[in-house]
Amino acid sequence: MIALEKYLNPVEPTSIASFLSLADEIASLDGSITDSEKQAIYKIRKYLTDRTGKDYLGNYLHLKTDVNMICPNCTSPMKVIPYDNKAQCPYCGYFKYLQSREN
Repeated sequence: MIALEKYLNPVEPTSIASFLSLADEIASLDGSITDSEKQAIYKIRKYLTDRTGKDYLGNYLHLKTDVNMICPNCTSPMKVIPYDNKAQCPYCGYFKYLQSREN
C-alpha cells in the first residue's frame, strides 16, 4: 500500500474518486474482472475511504469477514471470496452474494 500512496497522495481525492466510477468498467472490458483487478480497485477504494473519511467501499466486505454459512446444496461450509462480496462452496460451486452490515 505504501507504493500506492506514494502516487496517490499528490492527487486530489475527487480526481481519484472520478476514476473509480470507470475502474470497474475498464477492468471488465475483456469480459471478466480478474482477482488482481478486483484487489487493485478495492485498495484504491480503501485508500480513499481512509484518506477522506467518506465511505468509498460501499458494499465491499472487509477481508477478515467471517461467514458461518452452510451450502444448501451439499451442506459444506462456504468461504468468502475476497473483493467479490460473495460466499462460495468450495465443493459444489454454489454461491450467494453478501452485503456488509451497513447495507
